[in-house]
Amino acid sequence: MCKFPFLIRVSSKILILSSPVFKAMLTGPFREGQLILSNDDPPILDLPEDDPQAMELMFRILHHDPTVHDYQKCYYNHDSEINQLAWESDKYCCSPVIRLWFHGYLSAKHIIKEEPDFCRLTSRIGACYMMDAHDAFNHCTKTAIETINWHCYDTRDPDVKGHEYLATSQEDFDPRLLSPEESDRLYAALETAFDITSRRFIDLCMSFIGRLFQDDGSIGSSSTRAYISTDEYSASVGKNCESQATRITEFTSSLVAFGLWPGDPSGENYQSTASKKSLRATIEIVRKIAQTHMNDLSVTCGNWGCKSCSVEWGVLIEDEINKFESSSIHGLCLVCFKKSGENISNECAGFGQECLKHRRQLQDYPYGACTSA
Repeated sequence: MCKFPFLIRVSSKILILSSPVFKAMLTGPFREGQLILSNDDPPILDLPEDDPQAMELMFRILHHDPTVHDYQKCYYNHDSEINQLAWESDKYCCSPVIRLWFHGYLSAKHIIKEEPDFCRLTSRIGACYMMDAHDAFNHCTKTAIETINWHCYDTRDPDVKGHEYLATSQEDFDPRLLSPEESDRLYAALETAFDITSRRFIDLCMSFIGRLFQDDGSIGSSSTRAYISTDEYSASVGKNCESQATRITEFTSSLVAFGLWPGDPSGENYQSTASKKSLRATIEIVRKIAQTHMNDLSVTCGNWGCKSCSVEWGVLIEDEINKFESSSIHGLCLVCFKKSGENISNECAGFGQECLKHRRQLQDYPYGACTSA
């Protein structure tokens, strides 16, 4: 095969059962179908256009070779080799079998816990797309949404801190796995998902301030309350203790200092301030801000019955961030993306939550069964 003789002994029965393409080749009227099969003197099936290493790995997987499941010793470590495997498996229509191995490979190689740059992420996302690996596609796109700064250009300068986390362009997607049109749609869908998720997190930060303005953050029920009324609206306003006022000032000042304070929600500034950093970096900043309030319980305003002083604000913020990370950051549903493309945020029933329509809600990817539409 390929540029030099590379012989692999295979079972024709396994190839016929695993691949409709090989079945047509070996049982149909083609030249390959006229080969005389023999265990003692097996014929040679020439595949000159295929990659030797990718085909060897694919055949080992199809033949259930136990060595390919020793992932820690697997020598197929480069994304380009896995991409070639994805391309070959799609060519011979045996992706369902290869997909099971691919899930195990991603898990055992600890790739899920890595923070690769955008080029490596696009490589893996493309392989997931080609092999129709729904769960892997969801997780890899989630990693891209969470770790990539989608509104910066990659400087390619190793001296620039964090340069490997900056998005580049649609051209990073492997053209063997996605067409230019598919790459454009996927890039737009990921960028949209990042913008929407970032905005939701900024809205969560704003809700922290409102939490202390509620009754649980007031001096007490006996406090003097102002009542403000207009022709259309009316509201009572409780007094706030000095400790609470200090908290709010410090928190808002910190958000402003890091460029995380929103502008006009209907204007361009709202989105730009919420997306100057990667989502993970933004969350980490707010988490650090919350840690500065962990000792707030020792500070009291001296007013009897003050509920504000009893609010563990640092703990509250940390808990809400943890909930946001576990329930509000999601990857893309592969089925919905193929149907909706860059409009997935409007049409996917699972955008912003688990898409139960097309995939099971797995407790710990990828130790669950593969799913299909």
